[in-house]
Amino acid sequence: IYNEQRKAVKTFYYGEIPPAEVVWDGTTNDGDIVDGFYTYELTATDLAGNTGVAKTQKFELNTGTTEVILSVSPEAFSPNGDNIQENLVFTPIIKTNTGIAEYNLSVMNDKGKKVRTFTEKRSLPKSISWNGLADDGSRCSDGMYSARLYTLSKNGSEATIQTRLFELDTIYPEVKVSADYTVFSPNDDGNKDVLPIDITTSTEEFWFASITNSKGVFVRDFSWSGTADSFNWDGTDESGNVVPDDTYAFTISATDKAGNTAQAKIDTIVVDNRPVKAYLTAELDAFSPNGDGIADVQEFTIRTNIKDGVSAWSFSIVNNETSKVVRRWNQNDSENLPETIRWDGLDDTKKIVEGSFVGCLEIEYLKGDIATSETAPFISWVTPPQLLVRTAPEYFSPDNDGVDDDLFIALSGISAVPFTSWSFEIKDPENGKTFWNTKGTSTITERIIWDGRGNNGELVQSAMDYPFEFTVRDSLGMSSTAEGKISVDVLVIRIGDVLKMQVPSIIFRADNADFKSKSEEKNGLDQSVIKNNERVLKRISEILNKFKDYDVTIEGHANNVSGTETEETTDTSQYGKALVPLSEARAQHVKDMLISYEINESRLSIKGMGGRAPVAARTDKDNWWKNRRVEFILNK
Repeated sequence: IYNEQRKAVKTFYYGEIPPAEVVWDGTTNDGDIVDGFYTYELTATDLAGNTGVAKTQKFELNTGTTEVILSVSPEAFSPNGDNIQENLVFTPIIKTNTGIAEYNLSVMNDKGKKVRTFTEKRSLPKSISWNGLADDGSRCSDGMYSARLYTLSKNGSEATIQTRLFELDTIYPEVKVSADYTVFSPNDDGNKDVLPIDITTSTEEFWFASITNSKGVFVRDFSWSGTADSFNWDGTDESGNVVPDDTYAFTISATDKAGNTAQAKIDTIVVDNRPVKAYLTAELDAFSPNGDGIADVQEFTIRTNIKDGVSAWSFSIVNNETSKVVRRWNQNDSENLPETIRWDGLDDTKKIVEGSFVGCLEIEYLKGDIATSETAPFISWVTPPQLLVRTAPEYFSPDNDGVDDDLFIALSGISAVPFTSWSFEIKDPENGKTFWNTKGTSTITERIIWDGRGNNGELVQSAMDYPFEFTVRDSLGMSSTAEGKISVDVLVIRIGDVLKMQVPSIIFRADNADFKSKSEEKNGLDQSVIKNNERVLKRISEILNKFKDYDVTIEGHANNVSGTETEETTDTSQYGKALVPLSEARAQHVKDMLISYEINESRLSIKGMGGRAPVAARTDKDNWWKNRRVEFILNK
């Protein structure tokens, strides 16, 4: 409100929303009442800085012939001991020149009852202050009051004037403010993009709220008439721009007409728009949790660009084919996000699982952002390589007769992980040492053709079973071995015009020339050995029937341990039976067996060679077994 000199004599502030009606009682900011012409101007400024002004026509304040005017300031007070608007001040303005001889000021409640009286027989003071106490010294109750002033002038004239209503109000405004969370990220990712501020207030003429940054600078303000409404702050300032990352405070307050002020505040509101990223890697492409000390554990490394403000995290092992979670960890296992997680291959039920898996990481931040990461697929596998060996023919005879001279070996292996090495080894049937072998790295040779010769070029022995081992090792350190045997047929070897069958697999009872079993003799043969002897001799008889035009000399051979002639011809306690007669008796036993298999006796002759024609040197103990043999010499 401006006077004619364009001086603002009364100012009202309304924040964002002005009231629908304003009543002026004529008093200035100083509490005076001055007759004259005035104008009322309303000024508003929007967020863009544009200012608008509306004003009234001039109006007149004229107290006329009133002898005494009584103003009240403020229009409400609160004698509640907070030293703010504790007293109400009545200011009389005397317009008569005769002077006042007596006055009486009465304060009345809203029912017209007098609660306090000020009276003196003297001129009016410049002001009268009321502290809200009644005449009996008690505190007057909150409510609306008015005052009536009676004056008696020195010339005998009387005047009475009554004030407008004023309020005694000792009750503070009420306000409660809260937020479910105080850290958020207004980045439009759908997670905590706004900060919901819940507000509950009493009804007041005006509520004002502000958001300030860590330096106390205002970035956003709000105002309400009546009650303040709850709202969502989207993290923007007055211009609609997202505020910088910082710590903010929300403050709401109201001061009623009586000067009672209430305030509530939420400190440490954090705006954090830093982008979050997570990185997850698995150490191994495959591992085997089988306790062998090789690649037993898969280790995952976790990295994130923001380590602070993590509210929750979870890490899961997921089957890559079924999408089923087999193992999980979260903040209940470790309050802080771990840098590494080690998996022992067990699922949540403590069972080892196999297959292709991925590690999945999810990190949730207090500000609402979620960072995720996933490893490349990896394999958990505890099953060793599954191996298969097939050989053909059943009986192998590399004697250059054009029939079954080659052995066909088919190798295969199955595993979820790559192979690193493989080997196929054929062993000596007696000493177990390597006879022939081949090997490779990652790829198995699926088809091998073997000619029956060892690494040293030696041909296999007739009618012997050669054990083999097929061994494969995978990239996880697991290995498997498939075992079997290669059965060699009786070989008929042509030497010039002579055919020879050299058979070391016919086994006799020690120091004897028979096949008696353990049930017959203490040092008898196992039944399996006897059956093999019979099988071999039957096979030899079949071969001899193919060569009916040939006579056959059956030679018995032995192994001379001492290298002396004595061992050949004389029985000794040290070496046992003499070798020559023993080998001859054994040749005779073989002859008798062949006759029983319907070989014409006239074709057969025998010879005891003893140890005088060894095929293995006396120093080569590993091959002595080859010296103990029966040879069949076919002559036409």
